[in-house]
Amino acid sequence: MNNYYQLGLIIIGSFLFFDVFLNDASISSRVQYSRLSLPSGNTVSVDLSSEIDNQTTEKATAVQGYEIEGEDRFKWYLKKTASNVIQSAPNITTLYAYEFDHEITVTTTSWKMIRRRVYCRYLDKDGNELGNPYESFTYPEYIVNCPKREGTQKIGLSGVQHFYMYIHNASIYDLKVINDYVRTGEVEIHYLLERDQREDSRWQMVGITDCLIWSRGESKWTIFADLDERILMTEYPGTILDYVREIRNETIAGVQFRQQWVLKTELMPEMYESDSQIDAWMPTHRFHSSTGIGPVGHTAKCIIDSSKVFIMWVHHVTEFFPGKGYHLHILKPKEGLVRHYRDQTLGKWGQKWLSSTLKFGPIRVTDYPTKYLGRLTENVKRRAKYVYGNQFD
Repeated sequence: MNNYYQLGLIIIGSFLFFDVFLNDASISSRVQYSRLSLPSGNTVSVDLSSEIDNQTTEKATAVQGYEIEGEDRFKWYLKKTASNVIQSAPNITTLYAYEFDHEITVTTTSWKMIRRRVYCRYLDKDGNELGNPYESFTYPEYIVNCPKREGTQKIGLSGVQHFYMYIHNASIYDLKVINDYVRTGEVEIHYLLERDQREDSRWQMVGITDCLIWSRGESKWTIFADLDERILMTEYPGTILDYVREIRNETIAGVQFRQQWVLKTELMPEMYESDSQIDAWMPTHRFHSSTGIGPVGHTAKCIIDSSKVFIMWVHHVTEFFPGKGYHLHILKPKEGLVRHYRDQTLGKWGQKWLSSTLKFGPIRVTDYPTKYLGRLTENVKRRAKYVYGNQFD
């Protein structure tokens, strides 16, 4: 199961503009949700997708008026924009939502946002997200159409969540799940090709350098982090997205999180078996022994505005673009931190580094936040079962 949960890859997540969801299991409280214009008061979450065939499986084709000119209405909508490139919306402001027999239509107030990609987010009566976001687009201007989804009570629009992934020496088993994220548009991959001999760790700066340039001009905020790290807000009441959206000081070019190590003392199972195996072995469930929090700058991780950063390193910005007074804002642990689920045996990390991390304080028991764990677990189960649970593979 190690291949699925703890891939030995560098992954750099990026906010495509402002409206993005982070923490794997959290919906940003800043996404604007509209109540439906019906006596029932139902509300829905809206999402956008270019894969109309795959996304409209929940449609009620038996409903009169669903098809337009004999065609699936969402394919028909897409054809109306076929001659135009659909770009991601940097942000979107909703006005109202209207429920019809065949779809939910959300009106917006955002100007110059025609033919822009957005995502429909569906919430139930308890505020939990229903299924995966649906990729849609603004067309005609000020209008976003979303398929109906059973159990929806609220609906909201957001921009794109996206990850840049760098791969060196991944197995075929690993690539099955990675390619599934590529299929759904959540991940873009650059492969690091071996043209000279070097240790795997020496490829890390290649990925970081490329991502700095790759995200520049495309993403407002970019996270530089590893796959076994979980960046979380702690006592701060909102999500990571909420935090960066509140930054008004243009001299702040990024924020830096201090790190805490959660010690993985066992190797993960190599292959997927069942939901119960995920409950038992998912790192956020299984491992709780944690070090103290490292000092400022010590193996920290950053979220940066790449348009303001000239040179990026693993744990901090090496050099900012000059003349504007750019700097990093250092978060206090009570605001947010990195939970690094660190394997003790791989790379002999325990032998090399454990003693130095123990200087930051005694081992203590900590937990991944309960408010995120349930949805995160269900997302992992759903993806693992879809990718690895097909008996005909």
